[in-house]
Amino acid sequence: KLIHEIPQKTVTLLPYIAFSTFHTLIYIRNELIPTLFPPTANFALARTVSSQIGQFITKYQNEALKVSAYLEIYLIPPYILIMILFGRASIATPFLYAQFVRFRYFFSPMTKEAVLDLRKRGEVWIEKNEKLPAIVRQAYVWVRVYIEKSDVESNMRAQQQQAQ
Repeated sequence: KLIHEIPQKTVTLLPYIAFSTFHTLIYIRNELIPTLFPPTANFALARTVSSQIGQFITKYQNEALKVSAYLEIYLIPPYILIMILFGRASIATPFLYAQFVRFRYFFSPMTKEAVLDLRKRGEVWIEKNEKLPAIVRQAYVWVRVYIEKSDVESNMRAQQQQAQ
């Protein structure tokens, strides 16, 4: 049973693993190495390791976090729905996850980019698909309007512009 559940759990942990990896590397580079090997001690190995960690972070962090954001938007929601259908997740899970994504949307430019990409693709698909029932179109518009109204950051900017 454990082997069967590992892939299921791994899918939802991929973004967490990416964030944790970079947080750990940054902590090692900025805190542990300077504490264990002070710059005054002249440890060449410590400087080399710190430099390599810095290069790795610079090279891969943005791309890894972007992939994580897209996983959170494209892969995990359908996965949650499948898990609910098979009785492996609570009906409350999508609501909790929606709150998580909402929080990430406000604080992560990469998540915001992934959401906007999904929106563009959704609108193109809805416009091109003439066989789509009207209720699906209405549901999409309702969800989009709800999300736009809950976008506190954009609403605050709009109010500030109107005040000027």
